[in-house]
Amino acid sequence: MRKKDNTELENTKATGTFVVETDHGIVTNIGYSAIMQPNVKFSGKPMKWFDDTKLLKKK
Repeated sequence: MRKKDNTELENTKATGTFVVETDHGIVTNIGYSAIMQPNVKFSGKPMKWFDDTKLLKKK
């Protein structure tokens, strides 16, 4: 069994939701969800965009 590398999860923000579903007062389902979002790494410099014209074939 291989250990998971958690280095990509160290700088993330987690949003979690806990849900309990009931039917006439009886618990029918319990669930939990988590959304892992990487931190924004914006330096303030302009972004270099790829030039799509290099992909177009000239006729």
